[in-house]
Amino acid sequence: MTMAHGLNTLRPSLIQCIFHEALVILNRNIGFCWIPRHLVDSLLSQGLLCQLSLKGNSHKRVMMSLVIPNRDVQGPAAELLEKIIIDTHLQHRGAQ
Repeated sequence: MTMAHGLNTLRPSLIQCIFHEALVILNRNIGFCWIPRHLVDSLLSQGLLCQLSLKGNSHKRVMMSLVIPNRDVQGPAAELLEKIIIDTHLQHRGAQ
């Protein structure tokens, strides 16, 4: 994800597009990149991509922010998503 400078200002559909383009490039055996594991699990297990062994670590932590622009109009789906995100964060934080 180092190639994705400024992703926090982009729409999710555009971010997905960037990762799709990265996969196209990787499948042509050109370069390397940080990419979310869930997007490449099947390609790794099929041997179509390989994970690089890096000095230090092979995973990158990404800082994310949850933004709720207007709680007065936040619907039930957004409230549920917020709860799931916060619960997951607290579970992972407690496991460390």
